[in-house]
Amino acid sequence: MADLDTLPEILGAWLFEGMQASSVRLAEEEVDRQQGKVPRRLTDAVRLYLAPAEGEDFKLELALGFEMGLKLLRKAFHKSDFSQPG
Repeated sequence: MADLDTLPEILGAWLFEGMQASSVRLAEEEVDRQQGKVPRRLTDAVRLYLAPAEGEDFKLELALGFEMGLKLLRKAFHKSDFSQPG
């Protein structure tokens, strides 16, 4: 699980906004609301998988909301500026 307090700095505002809009985060927030809990500080919407061996790759899994995923696709195909949200 990833710490929500550190994610904006690590991911940048653009990807953090997309992660917050993901169905994973929305479900976590709904469960906390229904149970009357303080919003959680950890999320399953961001996961880092360790490299299986030295010299191999780590894997970052990030859940994004549908609209932000579409924006990411558009920006990737048009080589837009990723530092700006939307």
